[in-house]
Amino acid sequence: MTADVKTRIKQISDDITKAKSDLAEGEASIAAMRQEQDGLSCRPRCDVGARDFSPLSDDDIRWTELRERIASAVANADHLRRHVLPPLEKRLAFFLKGSTAEDDVKRARKAYANAMDDASVLGARRDQVLARAAAVAAELDAAVECASEVEQGAAAAYAQAVAAGDETAQLVAQERLMAELDTSAEARAAAPRLRSMVDALQAAAARLDSQRAEAIARADAARVDLARAIEAKYAVQWEMVLDQLLQAGVRISAARRLGGLQQSIPFGVETGTMKIPRMDPGRNFVGERDIHRLAEDLVLDEAI
Repeated sequence: MTADVKTRIKQISDDITKAKSDLAEGEASIAAMRQEQDGLSCRPRCDVGARDFSPLSDDDIRWTELRERIASAVANADHLRRHVLPPLEKRLAFFLKGSTAEDDVKRARKAYANAMDDASVLGARRDQVLARAAAVAAELDAAVECASEVEQGAAAAYAQAVAAGDETAQLVAQERLMAELDTSAEARAAAPRLRSMVDALQAAAARLDSQRAEAIARADAARVDLARAIEAKYAVQWEMVLDQLLQAGVRISAARRLGGLQQSIPFGVETGTMKIPRMDPGRNFVGERDIHRLAEDLVLDEAI
């Protein structure tokens, strides 16, 4: 944070402190005047009646005086509360944000990098889990299919031996068929366990994918924070440079006024055409008329 920004922050802070002090004093004064008014032995003349021509008492006069003073104090307090303090507080927030922008940029960049690293790690873990789930599913399908084919082959061999009337071949085929049926039964019995494993792996992959999405969301939020911090940094720079430009422009205008020269030439093709936007929320833009107005009371050091 530059010395100029520190000075600007202090100036605005002092203005806020003064405005709050003035508001507190005004509210206390209003309360005191209302209390005094309540203690007066009178009513406002308009409440007495239009045909009341009796002389005003001292309390009548004092009550009317207090009414006018209270109305003025209330209007002033309302002006401070609604039209002075809010713009000052917005301006202070603007410059404070700019004063911490460098640190905010560093934090946002770090948060973004960390979030993207998390997303990368979680994505890799998800892919590994999905690959394992696919392998288990393929193993399950292959085991069931193989058992079924072997079982069908053994059954066909047994049927062929029976049809041929070869008892020895029948015994061999029957033993093979029984063995293959046992193997097939074991494969089918293992299938639910493998299916549960696949389901569990897919659920774990879904959780990892959800965590990855959250990490990406954090990265997106960090990118937005980074953009805002960069904007705040250069918005304050814009304001400080614009102030320097304004001071130079005022002196150019004062110099031309000193020499009796035409005013509009340095700042626009036609009078009043130059308008430079301000980032400070308490101000709209710097215009040519602003420059000439500020130059009216300026006494150039070089001309003294």
